[in-house]
Amino acid sequence: SEMFDCPICLESVSISHRITLDCNHRFCKICIGNTIRSAIGNVSDEIPVKCPLFHSGCTTIITENLPEIDTIINTSDKEKLEKFTILKQHIPQERLRYCPNNNCQMPYEYVGEIITTPPTNTTNILNTLICSNCNTNICTFCNTFNHPNLSCEYMSRQNNRENFQNQEYIEKY
Repeated sequence: SEMFDCPICLESVSISHRITLDCNHRFCKICIGNTIRSAIGNVSDEIPVKCPLFHSGCTTIITENLPEIDTIINTSDKEKLEKFTILKQHIPQERLRYCPNNNCQMPYEYVGEIITTPPTNTTNILNTLICSNCNTNICTFCNTFNHPNLSCEYMSRQNNRENFQNQEYIEKY
């Protein structure tokens, strides 16, 4: 059968395993599937999903309408791709936030008054939102997991301390 070279994995692949994007760039289905799944796992940086040749100036976006997408990713990933792409393209950047749960990362629009003074540990309950995707309680001021009766500043110091300890451990071992 006829073959082509995938510019991502550099493998020679049968054209029956090839997918052509709207920009006419061609890739193997495995690489495009991996690209989409990786993006779904890193919503804030990788959605909308760009053509893998975007570094060369390509502006094509991969959406759930890609022909043969059902042969590349499962239905759940296709639904996430659609939902996350729509949300990120329609929420104003200054109001765009993400669920802090790494297994979710659902984009959401913060519609409250944008406050610049951190809430106190007794008023931070007013800044709580429940993620519509995974039911995680979120502090909308510091965009972390909700922390009842603890200030955002205290939580930030705790997270920084934990990150420092983790980094120390990694460097040590």
